Amino acid sequence: MSFDVSEHPHKRFNILMNSWVLVSPHRAKRPWLGQTENHDDDSKNKLKYDPKCYLCPGNKRVTGDVNADYKEPYIFDNDFPAVLSEQPSNTPSDLFELVSEQSKNSLDLFKIKSVRGRCQVICYSPDHSLTFADLSRKEIFSVIKSWLTVYINLSPPLNSRPENNNINYIQIFENKGSEMGCSNPHPHGQVWALESVSQKLSTEINSMKEYAKEKSPHSCMLCDYVLAETETKTRSLNSSENSSANRIVLENDTFVALVPFWAVWPFETMVLPKSHISSLFDLIKSSPGIDINSNHQDLIKNVCSWFDSLDPASVSANQSLGLKQVGDLADILSGICKIYDKLFNCSFPYSMGIHQSPVLHHKDAEFCHLHFHFYPPLLRSATVKKFLVGYEMMGEEQRDLTPEQAAQRLRDLI
Repeated sequence: MSFDVSEHPHKRFNILMNSWVLVSPHRAKRPWLGQTENHDDDSKNKLKYDPKCYLCPGNKRVTGDVNADYKEPYIFDNDFPAVLSEQPSNTPSDLFELVSEQSKNSLDLFKIKSVRGRCQVICYSPDHSLTFADLSRKEIFSVIKSWLTVYINLSPPLNSRPENNNINYIQIFENKGSEMGCSNPHPHGQVWALESVSQKLSTEINSMKEYAKEKSPHSCMLCDYVLAETETKTRSLNSSENSSANRIVLENDTFVALVPFWAVWPFETMVLPKSHISSLFDLIKSSPGIDINSNHQDLIKNVCSWFDSLDPASVSANQSLGLKQVGDLADILSGICKIYDKLFNCSFPYSMGIHQSPVLHHKDAEFCHLHFHFYPPLLRSATVKKFLVGYEMMGEEQRDLTPEQAAQRLRDLI
């Protein structure tokens, strides 16, 4: 008997997180008598405006603030932020409220650090009934514009000293569905901006820096990874022997959506540009009127003017690189969300996050490669989801369905 990657247990290495993932394909056949989700998909019956929704236009939030009567993406400070912009820094003596001052090892064993930052909410649309999958190309352009303006606005000014900044890391993300802890179905995302870079993104950046150090100063791990995946797709399509090796779900001229070789979640995907783009800003940095060295107010004004001058319906061969890349990104994001909804014929839950240069002028920006992570929990149906428990909490992450099988399932829905 020879080893079969689609049948036999094996481990795969996550090049970004420098960790291993256990793949157990044979477990996909086990019967399921465990917990099921109460997934009542009432999206067809949802109101376009919900008077009880604190994210709908014109409604009052719990703080008493009233939302604007917005027509495009609406950004405001989170009423219940995870971090605060104004708070005192901690001192060593603060630790003694939690541990005995007499312990000689207390400063080595117990550590505490104050955290400052800002949290914001981005309402994608005034229409309460929509999800990202329902947004038009024009509406997705507006969402991308809002991501970019928030990223610029929260980034520290050019040439500022990092130790003097309250924000050195900006995380844009979206939780969709109650299965992912989303507290409101109105289409929206969040932005958390903190003083220090998160552990996960730091690990990714360090992995990419080590790769460049080992290969060459101008090597990018994710550029090489995308190229390897597209070459694998080509070989897969041209060879009956490797026909199941293709992990790419969607592809256009400048972006790909794929199931990572090391995916943990059953139908996890990544969206990546084919060229080396460090942040959302790099999508349009070569466009007329855009100057990264401008002050933030002027830069945001110029970015908004650039977006407002676009025709999202344009697919001309003569379109600018910026418009081409933004359009391709919008199409890929829309496409993968629509495929997700088709998979189990439901409004598919997920957590989505953007990894890019931590801030606009970050010292490690050159090593960063913009990418989107989609982590959906559903495993077998709209009511059965994956749980990270047991061995995965004590040992390492594990999956049943192989990434290649998951990619094929998603491609079959195109």
